[in-house]
Amino acid sequence: MKHTSLFIIQTARSLIMLFAFLVLTPPDGGKAQNNFVVGDQMPMDVSTAEYWWFFPENTTIDVPDGGTGDKDLIISSYPNLYSTWDYKSSENVTITITRTEEDTKPLSVLVVKYGNEAMPAQKVTVKWDNKEQEFTNEVEENTAYLRLKEPITSKKIELVFHSSNLSLLQIFSLPSIQHKAAKWYDKRDGTKTYEDTFDKDNRFFELMGDGYVSRQVQATHVMTDTIYMRRGTKVNLTLPNKLDNNRLDQNSMNSYVRWYSYRTGTTYLTEHRRFQDGEGHNRGVYDLLTPAKSNEGASDAITRFDNGYLLLPFTTKSLFAGMNFYFPTDDEFEAWFPSFVNSSKIDNKLYVVACDVSQYTDYGYETTTEGLLADKFRASGYCEPTLTHRIIYYIKAVEEEEPPYEEYTINMPATRVRSHTTELVTLSKMARNYLSQSGTETEATLVATIDPTDNSAGIELCNQRDYDGRKQDQLTLTGTTRNITFRYPHLNPDGTRTVIPETDNGQPLTATIVVKNSENVVAKFHLNFVREGRLLTQSMVKLLDGETVNGKQLADYSTTQWATLGYRTPKKIDEDPNNEMLTELTMDYDNSEDIESDDHISGYYPYPLAWISSSYGFYDGTKKDNGFNGNKNCAEWGNYAITTKYVECAGEGGWGTGTIVAPKTDGKYDPKGYHLFIDASDRPGTIFRAPFRKKLCSNAQLTFSAWVKVAREGEADNAGMLLTIMGKTVDEKGNDKYVPVYRYLTGQIPATYVASANLPGFSTEPKSNEWLHVYFTFMNGNIDYEDYYLQVDNYSASTQGADMYLDDVRVYMAKPKAHVKQKKISCDTSTLMTLSLEWTTLLERIGETELTGDDSKTSSIDFCFVDSIDYVNAYNEMQDVAQAIEASWMPIKKDNTLRVGRLSFDLNFEKNKEYDEDKDKENLVLQDNNNQFYRTGKDDARSLIGDFYSALKQNRRYMILIRNQSESIMDGETAAGFGDPTNECSISTSFSVESQNQVLINGEVLDPLKTQEYCTGQAIELSMRLRVPKLDENNDPVYDSDGNQVFVGYEYASEVYYDWYFNSDKDFELPQTSFNSVTLKEALSKLRANYPEASVIEDPNEVEGERFKLDPNAVATIDGSFTQDHIDLINYKLNQKGRDDAVNRKLILRRKTLDVRLLDDEGRTLKICPIQQETQVGLFCAEPVDLRLTGGGKAPSVQPGFEYMKYLEDTHNPAMRIGLKHIISSTESNPITVNLRNIRFALKEGDEGYDENYQPHHVGLMRSQEGTNYNDIYLIGSTDPAYKELFDDPKFDKYTYIIGKVISFFAQPRYVGEKIRGTNIMKIFFSDGETMTEGDENLKFNPKEGYEYTFMVRYEEHPENCGIHTLTTRAVDDEGGNETDTFTPCYGNFIMTMKVVPEYLVWQGKTKGINWNDDSQWKRATYSDIKAKENTTIPVYKEDEYAANPGYVPMRFSKIIIPENGKVELYKAGFEGDKGQYRDVLWKTEINNLPHMNPPATDEYRLHPIQYDMMVYGDKGTNGTYTQMKTDPYTVNRCEEVHFEPNAEMMHAELLHPEYKKAWVDYELAPNRWYTLASPLQGVVTGDWYVPSANYRQETEYYQPITFKTNQHNRFNPAVFQRGWDEGNTAIRYDNNASGRTQNTITANWSIVYNDVIVPYTPGQGFSLKVVPKNTMTGNTLFRLPKADTEYSYYHTDGKEGHKEQIKNRTNAGRLVAITETKTISITNQEPDNPYFLVGNPFIAHLDMKKFFEANGNVEKKYWIVKEDNQQVAIANSDGQWISTQEEGTTAHLIAPLQSFFVKRSEGQAASTTLELSFTNEMQALDDANSSLLRSSGEPTLSLTARRGDTYSRAIVAARVAATPGFKADEDAELLLDNSLQGIPAIYTVAGNQTVTINASNSLANIPFGVYSPDDGDVTVTISGQEAFGTLVEVYDAVTRTSLPLNGNETEITVKGNVHGRYFLRSDFIPTGTEKIKIEETGISIYSALPGQVIVSALRPAKEIKVFGLNGSLVRRFSVNTEQYSFNLPAGIYMIYASDGEREHTEKVIVR
Repeated sequence: MKHTSLFIIQTARSLIMLFAFLVLTPPDGGKAQNNFVVGDQMPMDVSTAEYWWFFPENTTIDVPDGGTGDKDLIISSYPNLYSTWDYKSSENVTITITRTEEDTKPLSVLVVKYGNEAMPAQKVTVKWDNKEQEFTNEVEENTAYLRLKEPITSKKIELVFHSSNLSLLQIFSLPSIQHKAAKWYDKRDGTKTYEDTFDKDNRFFELMGDGYVSRQVQATHVMTDTIYMRRGTKVNLTLPNKLDNNRLDQNSMNSYVRWYSYRTGTTYLTEHRRFQDGEGHNRGVYDLLTPAKSNEGASDAITRFDNGYLLLPFTTKSLFAGMNFYFPTDDEFEAWFPSFVNSSKIDNKLYVVACDVSQYTDYGYETTTEGLLADKFRASGYCEPTLTHRIIYYIKAVEEEEPPYEEYTINMPATRVRSHTTELVTLSKMARNYLSQSGTETEATLVATIDPTDNSAGIELCNQRDYDGRKQDQLTLTGTTRNITFRYPHLNPDGTRTVIPETDNGQPLTATIVVKNSENVVAKFHLNFVREGRLLTQSMVKLLDGETVNGKQLADYSTTQWATLGYRTPKKIDEDPNNEMLTELTMDYDNSEDIESDDHISGYYPYPLAWISSSYGFYDGTKKDNGFNGNKNCAEWGNYAITTKYVECAGEGGWGTGTIVAPKTDGKYDPKGYHLFIDASDRPGTIFRAPFRKKLCSNAQLTFSAWVKVAREGEADNAGMLLTIMGKTVDEKGNDKYVPVYRYLTGQIPATYVASANLPGFSTEPKSNEWLHVYFTFMNGNIDYEDYYLQVDNYSASTQGADMYLDDVRVYMAKPKAHVKQKKISCDTSTLMTLSLEWTTLLERIGETELTGDDSKTSSIDFCFVDSIDYVNAYNEMQDVAQAIEASWMPIKKDNTLRVGRLSFDLNFEKNKEYDEDKDKENLVLQDNNNQFYRTGKDDARSLIGDFYSALKQNRRYMILIRNQSESIMDGETAAGFGDPTNECSISTSFSVESQNQVLINGEVLDPLKTQEYCTGQAIELSMRLRVPKLDENNDPVYDSDGNQVFVGYEYASEVYYDWYFNSDKDFELPQTSFNSVTLKEALSKLRANYPEASVIEDPNEVEGERFKLDPNAVATIDGSFTQDHIDLINYKLNQKGRDDAVNRKLILRRKTLDVRLLDDEGRTLKICPIQQETQVGLFCAEPVDLRLTGGGKAPSVQPGFEYMKYLEDTHNPAMRIGLKHIISSTESNPITVNLRNIRFALKEGDEGYDENYQPHHVGLMRSQEGTNYNDIYLIGSTDPAYKELFDDPKFDKYTYIIGKVISFFAQPRYVGEKIRGTNIMKIFFSDGETMTEGDENLKFNPKEGYEYTFMVRYEEHPENCGIHTLTTRAVDDEGGNETDTFTPCYGNFIMTMKVVPEYLVWQGKTKGINWNDDSQWKRATYSDIKAKENTTIPVYKEDEYAANPGYVPMRFSKIIIPENGKVELYKAGFEGDKGQYRDVLWKTEINNLPHMNPPATDEYRLHPIQYDMMVYGDKGTNGTYTQMKTDPYTVNRCEEVHFEPNAEMMHAELLHPEYKKAWVDYELAPNRWYTLASPLQGVVTGDWYVPSANYRQETEYYQPITFKTNQHNRFNPAVFQRGWDEGNTAIRYDNNASGRTQNTITANWSIVYNDVIVPYTPGQGFSLKVVPKNTMTGNTLFRLPKADTEYSYYHTDGKEGHKEQIKNRTNAGRLVAITETKTISITNQEPDNPYFLVGNPFIAHLDMKKFFEANGNVEKKYWIVKEDNQQVAIANSDGQWISTQEEGTTAHLIAPLQSFFVKRSEGQAASTTLELSFTNEMQALDDANSSLLRSSGEPTLSLTARRGDTYSRAIVAARVAATPGFKADEDAELLLDNSLQGIPAIYTVAGNQTVTINASNSLANIPFGVYSPDDGDVTVTISGQEAFGTLVEVYDAVTRTSLPLNGNETEITVKGNVHGRYFLRSDFIPTGTEKIKIEETGISIYSALPGQVIVSALRPAKEIKVFGLNGSLVRRFSVNTEQYSFNLPAGIYMIYASDGEREHTEKVIVR
């Protein structure tokens, strides 16, 4: 907290005057007078020559020739005292002394030592600077003391000796004590700004010596005392820095004591030392000031210096006895001081004696800690140490001035704790000083009595200061006594005494004490006892605030008087909205220099208060014997300290005794940090005095609040403080005058651990040590003083005790207020307001008197409303109050026709109409000719009141101004008479119109009534809180107990976006002529009515002015509600820069929050427009909300990020993405390093105050001060449901919730030109699990994954070499270059959002185009997601815990799940550029080449691209914690592990960041079916195919290693059969069909089933696998790869383990194959003649066969897939079209991940066992399956599907114009029979002589089809697609010779299994459509369907079949009569002829 600034002394004269007033002054602020001095004789003993100061050795002397003696005259070397120089001459002898330039110290006395044999000169003349002074007969004992009339500073001095026979020994001067500035000036950092009040400018005080040379003395605190005495008498002056027992260990002046004249700065040495007394005796009076006798008959010798009398460090004599001052008679004055008399500069009326004291030992400038203090002092050249303080005695002749009469009115508590010291009041002077002017006594005797006419309090005088003192009718005061003691009459059972009678009638409790001397009343004390003014302990305060103390509550003390004082606790005072704090004194300064060291005790602030702020000496924490010579390491006897220590407690920095513990100060309003500790003297003195920062208004009520405490031991006294409010004015001479306004005496403050009061907080065992609260209120008078001061004086009994503490002094003012209240909150632009004026206050302020009874008189007042900010701006421009008011006032009335309202009222309150309190009733004034106030309330709560309408804006600060309507003010709307509304004493009140929707600034609800000045450069986050009326069960509005409508948060507010417009309200509604006069308000309203989700498109490549555009989908509507003019205006505003150029554009669309930085002092005006979706219309108020941000000062700016990176927006604040374990791992010794960028100092070139020669060095942490740790990290916002409600609290304070600390913060501009030099960083750690705020131990910071936490750090500018805790202050010059002020930059807010990225994440995308870099597509994993038990340590969540399960894009540590059917596509993106260049690194991405890809995520609240977020990375330890954590730029495609569930895929997995550690893949397989599979993982072997035997599903916890365990796994349960293609060339032949005829069809060549456990399955290789359950389990089996085994065993069928095999090839196990460009894979068969190869899809994505075939011309463009229940075939024809047998809705050219497939070597390729295939990363694809590619575009296709049970096969006949009827490799796909599909009926058609699965033909004349099956069971054949042919399609049965027309789009027929050559497809359709052909009735087909088998099929029975070899020989001949005939032939090539008798046909057939 900031300490009140104290005044600065400008001149020496004003300094002396202020000292005279400040210290030891009468409490009435009268003239400052002080103590006394006496003098007699102080002989100068030259034998103690060590005390004299000689001329330095380089001084030269010229003497006449002819001298005799041992050597030349000694002027410099001691101890050669007796070398003589003799000279005999008839003339005078002149000796010249020439000093060096360095040695021109003022000389006041010259001493000449003569030889013993010669006569001394009777006359000596001293000459200097054309001046001279003669001395005659000044010799005593051969020594002449030449006292100069003024100090000589000349280099050359001449001594003329008038003697004919001169013998000299020595010439020397008195030494001078050297002055220096206090040590604290050199310790202060000149570049640092301190919040204390140390007087940094006044190192010295100037003493004007009234005609003497000006002298300086060290600046220090000053205590003064005023003494009245009679001339010709003496007085003893003693020092207050001691106890009365005169023990050397009980004083606070052990190092230095110097007495001197404060007027001349020298001694009181007289000019004439000889005179004769009345008896004729010669007397030698040398000094007026002499040592007092410390014992009988002896005078203590002290050392005389030129400028004072020194006790310490040379002697301790006279230390306690003090000095005697003799006040000369006027005759003596004339004789002893002729130079004074002649000059008339100094008279014999006033003497000022000063004494400098110190406990510090820093003599000179180079201090040492060893040796005797006297030796150190000599070695320093007699240089004084740092003074603790100075005591000044103003000694006045009572003959000239009688002591002034004193009269005090003092208020004090009516109840006090009875504790040792009784109550007292004190005189301003010692009793002996109250002399009467007409008397003859030398010391006064005073008598104190109680005025019997004024003692309703019943107090009693007592003769002792303890509470056992006896009652006295009067007290006699003599000598040094000042105190008048008295006691309270009544003793209460709780140990308190009181003046309140048992039966209290409420009458004032007063008393008057009268003090007289022998003739007159010299003082009166009028005492008023305040009932509520008692001191309250901390415990009592806490009870009054509702807290529980020691198990008790306030109700347990309900019968006590103090239990009714709840209104006066610090909390209640501070939180009272009617109180305004004017000033505070807390001492809570920056503790950064309060560091424990060898010479300093921590806990002591090292710099004093302003010099004039206290009369006590200052202790700075210097350790004893290390620069401090105190008795203990604390302030003692007349000294103070600013400290956190408690001297009474054990430990260093106090008395070091006792077992008392420090007070508990954990409450918000408890005193904290530094406090003021004072060990008071027994003399009244000012503890401190401070001006109020604000003027106190006349007739205003003030409240004072402070904490006090005492420290006591044994029988020591308590302490008391007198608190005085003073008004400053000037007297008739123009001098400052201070008038007491109100005095309050705390009473004697008890120690709670000594006093035995039966009150909370008092306890002697165990010892309680509590602060006590001081409270009083008073009404200021009607005198308007220029300034007001608070003065605190010591009112303690003695310095034996009187150890007291003071802290948290605060003064509040209750301003006279007018109350303006918003009666209704609505969306309307006109607001119903209520104005009320306190009746009594109003009358006082306008000078009217209340009438009663039947009396009546009308009065009236005028009022107006003024926009606060507009007024200030207008006044700054116009410098005229009235004009500024008229420029800023607001309309009144519903029709906005008034600016000044006039309301009348009757001065008889009861004659005003009563106000109807019904909340729905409108008591309107200024409407319908009703201009009369209503009345409300009773007694002291009476007010005038009325309702009215005004068009006031929401969230704006307004003032209501009131003036007394009188004839002097003209009628009409003029501002004359209202006065300056910023004046504290004006009748004005600030208020605001509450908005239904609230604006949040940095998470806090905007309160327009608070000063909302935001420094330019500070980061501000704006957001909104939508509210809706709360309704009861009847849907009626709910009101609170005060009649205010209750609002609650809108339930779906998080889904609402806003448009933001920076500009004035007028501009928002101003018709834009360039756009057909539409307004922006209209344009936005129409936009949102039609396009609520429209946002902004940004094109960085566009020219400025066209870079931002409205979403192109938001087009002009047909109905004209949204026009092109609206669009053009919006686009114009989107590109229009704000006043501060490039911070924010004027218009920003559709953002939830907005980051703002003010870059000029004018601030910003903002419109916030909520956007309603169609479903939200009417659910919340969508009216635009006004916001005004005011700039005040300039702040540096720093943002997170990297200097080398180019951001889209210069002011963008990127978020920090972080892991929960990073947060948990961070500690003070293991912080997180965060990069900083864009550093800007507060001033730039061209700004006012900019100085190119004085620039800050860097931006760093804000210094700790006022009890606040500015390295705290504050939580100001969060999406975490556990904390969100904290920020919904309207009272949220952004400095409340602490979640961590900043270790260091260092940032400075790092670029020279375009080069970057160094790095800007801050280091932070988070307090995971720690309490976030005081007072709520249950509220701890426990961040959760998936949520955001916005935090704030404060920083400031620092100069060079200042560490991190110094604020830059720069001079501001005026136009002439003269320094006029200083510029102190504001602190900056560093705001950053931390997104806690889950360690376990689930991908949500199921379709193409979903972007990996989209936070919304990631979900935080639950326990069930990762198959983990809920008691695991894995930080995931239960299903019902935070159901939203939010997630973020994965980071390096994330383990992710691509769930079943999940699809994700990766793409290249990253930053490119030179990191050594400023803003050279740019974001590069391939997304622009991916039109199907959604853009990367933008921050939901700010719409900033995700790539500018920063990511925290670190080194992960084995225990899971992280070290070396720091922020890095965003990187894509990061994870630690990835798990692919069944059917999940990832396109371009090679782009996964190479640091990922493992990929997991799930295979889900049905039982008893063969699969052709592939593995995208490396390091997989055959032995990896095992699962738990219990359920056949690997559903163990994800990401945990899997190994074969015999108790969980069994190779036979289930049995996993595996086989390879063409390994061993095993052929499987199907049996002949039922008819016994055979056909030749290709059969797949599989190896025998093997169980070799170490056969590798490499990516690109296909393999076949079947799961055979041991039991009846029918569910699917779930495998998971990879495995972690290093060896496998073979097992016997009985389960016994056999031979073990080491797995030799696990290279890159668990990593996906990474095909970055092209990879060649070799596929191998055993048989070179086998053209079919099994190929595995190497990707975890679909394989695009189009691109595969493009890259591999060595294979035909078709493939076969053998799946668990069917075979799929696809072929691509020459024009790129695909035909496939796959299901409807699949994509023909895509092969699924984990799938293997067959390809066929192209014809013309040489036979080989190896097929080289190329794979590229471009072959990857994702299958959206959103369209059917079963048929070519625009060409009819017949689909034939054969089904039996749940198995099926399919064949395709495609009508294609370019195809041929016969078999052609690039058109047709042959049937590939797989023995793994033995139970599946395989349907085919015939193309030429080949059975095919896909048959493309340009004719459907007669196409045979058949079915292979293991038996003859029925097979259902479904034929579909015939409708596309547009003509008859039929199935012809050659056996029955019948045709079946295919009707509709699908026809089913039933055929027998294994039927060949019987059925034909027939149609006259041809693809061209140009003509139709007749079906050939004699068609014959010849083909081989199976190995060794030939089939002949004909429409009519065939008659003859001939088989010829290639050489033409007849091989076989058949005579038949059937439509279908099959026969067997050996493998070979044949020509086969067939004839039906009419037609014949020959076919070349290959039999395999």
